[in-house]
Amino acid sequence: MKKFMNEKNYYLVGILLYSIFSISIFLGLLINEDASGRGTSNDFINTWEYVLLLQDNYFIDSSAWTRLFPIHYIFLSILYGLLGSEYSVRILFCTLSILIPFIFYKNLRLKYKDTIKGKLLILASIILILPYFRSSAIWPNPHISAMFFLLFSIYFFQKWHQDKIKQLNLNLILNIIFLALTVYTRRYYVFF
Repeated sequence: MKKFMNEKNYYLVGILLYSIFSISIFLGLLINEDASGRGTSNDFINTWEYVLLLQDNYFIDSSAWTRLFPIHYIFLSILYGLLGSEYSVRILFCTLSILIPFIFYKNLRLKYKDTIKGKLLILASIILILPYFRSSAIWPNPHISAMFFLLFSIYFFQKWHQDKIKQLNLNLILNIIFLALTVYTRRYYVFF
């Protein structure tokens, strides 16, 4: 068994899992899956009117639809302006969500350089089968936007931390910017 599971085979298993899990998310999109008990889909449906109103004016009081900061909803509004349909926005958001395990994998590779890359890819791919992640990807949810920003923030922090001279540079500035965007997307990330 040890001879079969070498570094190359771990990587192939990781690619296979990532691909299968990604396809399963698109299948979930086709059937309008919501593993959160309809909470995520209801949140999307209830805030979609706000997204449409943002097409005309970014300074709308959002309290009738949500208590969150509007960054995520402005992003959806821009996508809607470019794509022209709610379903197209959901497809693109779902596609972007599938990149989260890849960004997580890149973070793991920076942190654990001596670990077999395939094992890290398998670990990162597991995110795609978590029910709340799936629902948030299929029904565009601010958790996914915040996770994007947080993972980029961690990535740039790790790049800065690996520098021999700890000084203000582009990596640290990008770390702070992405961390601020994380907090302005979902407030409870302030603890990071």
